[in-house]
Amino acid sequence: METDIAPLLDIVNQLEFLAYIKRTPRDIRILLKASFKPGKKPEDLNSLYFLELIDIHHTPEGKDESYVVNLKITHPLSNLNARTGGTTAIPGCRLDGEGLTYIIQGPPLKLRLVSTLARLISQPDRISARSLDFNSNLDRSVLNTKQLKLAKFAYDRGYFDIPKRVRISDLATEVGLARATISEHLARIESILM
Repeated sequence: METDIAPLLDIVNQLEFLAYIKRTPRDIRILLKASFKPGKKPEDLNSLYFLELIDIHHTPEGKDESYVVNLKITHPLSNLNARTGGTTAIPGCRLDGEGLTYIIQGPPLKLRLVSTLARLISQPDRISARSLDFNSNLDRSVLNTKQLKLAKFAYDRGYFDIPKRVRISDLATEVGLARATISEHLARIESILM
């Protein structure tokens, strides 16, 4: 790999992007899953100009586990990505022995801008981009269809308002189910969403 991030592979076997913690053009903090080479540790990441270790959230207890670390990143590509105000890296971006897989999503014009810079910086083997998917995620929801219907029904009647505009007993009467059943379903829905 002929890029300025190549020295990372002297420290880690693999890095995987999990999430943004903070994201402004001047301050990008990310959560990464990291597997280090023998004799290397998270503090070694500070030797690279574009990374600063902020915190270690998880230290592996077994050989098959990885560290979870909070890093501040200052790199031209990630900084431009933050400046566009519309493109984001998706969880699962990774660096390993096969190279860097940096997947971003956003509007076509902004994707073109970031991918052009990526070509200039790293001369990648392949670049592909995708636009944001504005279609409904109904079929990919964490709630099943019945839970979604009940949650919408309760929401429309003011159950989730503060203060609540409707009681569980009123919802149960309208739906035709026992109060305990409605209460249990709504509690389960809230726990899934939390």
